[in-house]
Amino acid sequence: MEEHQQHLISFKPTHRRSSSSATDTTITHESLKHFVQSTQEEPPFRKRRLQDHHQPSFSVLTLLIQTLPSLLVSVLGGILTGLLLEHVQDWTAFVRVPELYILLPVLMNLKGNLEMNLAARLSTSANVGDLDTPKGRNSLVKGNLTLLQVQAIIVSFTASLLSFTLGVLSRNNLPTLRIASTKPIVGAIVQSKLPSINWNTPLQGGYSECLLVLAAGMLAASVNSLLLGGLVCGLVIACRILKINPDNITTPIASSLGDLMTLIFLSLTASIFIRYAERSILTTTTFMILTCSIILHVYFTYKNEYVRGSLKVGWTPLFMAMLISTCSGLVLEKVVIKYHGFAVIAPVLTGICGNIGTISVSRISTSLHASKPLGDVSLRPSSSSSIERKSNQFLKDDHSDLDLEEDTHSSSSCSEEEVLKDQLDIDLDFDPTSSSSSTDEPVRKVGIVLLLLSTFILAGFALIHLSLDRLNPSKSSVLSGLDWRFFIGFMICVVWTSTISLLSANYLTEFLWKFNLDPDIYAIPLLSSTIDLIGQLSLVITFIFFT
Repeated sequence: MEEHQQHLISFKPTHRRSSSSATDTTITHESLKHFVQSTQEEPPFRKRRLQDHHQPSFSVLTLLIQTLPSLLVSVLGGILTGLLLEHVQDWTAFVRVPELYILLPVLMNLKGNLEMNLAARLSTSANVGDLDTPKGRNSLVKGNLTLLQVQAIIVSFTASLLSFTLGVLSRNNLPTLRIASTKPIVGAIVQSKLPSINWNTPLQGGYSECLLVLAAGMLAASVNSLLLGGLVCGLVIACRILKINPDNITTPIASSLGDLMTLIFLSLTASIFIRYAERSILTTTTFMILTCSIILHVYFTYKNEYVRGSLKVGWTPLFMAMLISTCSGLVLEKVVIKYHGFAVIAPVLTGICGNIGTISVSRISTSLHASKPLGDVSLRPSSSSSIERKSNQFLKDDHSDLDLEEDTHSSSSCSEEEVLKDQLDIDLDFDPTSSSSSTDEPVRKVGIVLLLLSTFILAGFALIHLSLDRLNPSKSSVLSGLDWRFFIGFMICVVWTSTISLLSANYLTEFLWKFNLDPDIYAIPLLSSTIDLIGQLSLVITFIFFT
């Protein structure tokens, strides 16, 4: 009997099962009970999932403790970005190559979405247990980092070429150049600096300047993606070890640090290249190396069974978000200069409201991924063709060496585990230790908590500046001249924008999932750019009626 049971339930490390022996074996109640108890043959990640099955799925206090610091860090990151931009705007590189001003907001938008997508994908992988084994963890991290390099270099090339083209086309009508930016403080500084720049130097508009803009943008994006991508991966793994839900933390931090690091590396690379701009040897070499590296990164990404399908998806939402950002920048360009304090308030408002939306998207997406049944082949690493059918393309339900060829003829060999799963009513391939792993994600409770957090944070931000303005009227603050009437209107704007963000996150995620599109890839770029536009339009209305 022992040999009979052992033959039924024991799987070798490669998960190869004998289909012929399975058909001759009768599954009894005793064998099912013994299957649950005999964990010595189970992989470690399955042990943890079964043992931690009864942990609480949701806690308001836990959500508050985990989410509040990340939102505060995002506010701090936005403030530091603005201060740094004020400092670097007079550097030689920005003075001699004004296209860098045009490149900066576009690159910030595209790169920020890449990092937030990475954070959402890895958070989902962590919460469903794909990071619990060394092999799965190493494969996912390496695959996502190489994928991020491909995306970053291609996106930065597009943004740099667009910026250079806009700069060349605007030389004869420079004062009317309109900079598309959903980051008002960036747009305000760019718009104020462009008319006073000397565009007639030999460097402007030629081959040397074009290569400088391309090389600086691509190198900054590549280095930034390597460092920030590694930081996001480490943060997600640390959250998993410390039993913290990464869905509550990673996307706001990735967003704020992405803007700051993009500005830092673009300023540094441009400052280095400007010294050798006339000869253009360094910029040409850098551009060629980065262009050739795309082939290498594509090769390693395609070899990784977790992320190979992501090479073909995710580009549409990135460039749709850039289009929305362009429309937002064109509509709101004059507003930035007209209303005092708008350029400082708007990025904080849209940043917080957008971040609570991305947190909600990440949590709901994880819940949807985790609730998929074991027998769904879309959860297995697959070829790129299956990615079009299902959004969960990078997750993998088996963490050992599994030959892809086996999947084509293993339907009979999987019958044992399928029957056992049905008899035991246990889904072995999601992690119940995470609050987002539950199939019943408390969307309403999470939304209320996030709404209250955004309201209190932004209320504190406005009250601090208004109080400083009243206590020290001799020094002009960013909100000088605004009163408590504006504060009331601002809070109405905050509640309105936050509510729209949370509702959009919920319905957009479910809509994308319904049409087999991964919310971790498609939702965040569209949501963040849309909330930027809605938040700034709402703030314009607030300035009109409450000042």
